[in-house]
Amino acid sequence: MIRTVLPAALALAAICGAAQAQTDVAPYYPVVTVSQTVRFHDLDTSTSAGAERLAFRIRTAARSLCGGDNPAVRSGLGFEVCVRNSVEHAAMRLDNPMVSAALHVAGPQSAYARR
Repeated sequence: MIRTVLPAALALAAICGAAQAQTDVAPYYPVVTVSQTVRFHDLDTSTSAGAERLAFRIRTAARSLCGGDNPAVRSGLGFEVCVRNSVEHAAMRLDNPMVSAALHVAGPQSAYARR
């Protein structure tokens, strides 16, 4: 069993919580970075069930940090971009192929190559 904590540094912009908005409004609004710790000491991420549970926790944290409680924010295009970028960032930091597959994101090497 893996006993670690994933510091999911989920970056988002100051307005609408959208990562997409960073490039459009960066000169006018400061970029705010927020994070949430996603604990998974109770999961065995070497199994598909454990990886799926951690993927669910990561997606839930990403939606929350990107403004998921606000219906107006959720309806915007920037919300989905923010969630996707946040999930990819968390997967890169975790560097676990099982969890990356559960999140439906490319493995860490592919993600680094794209940047």
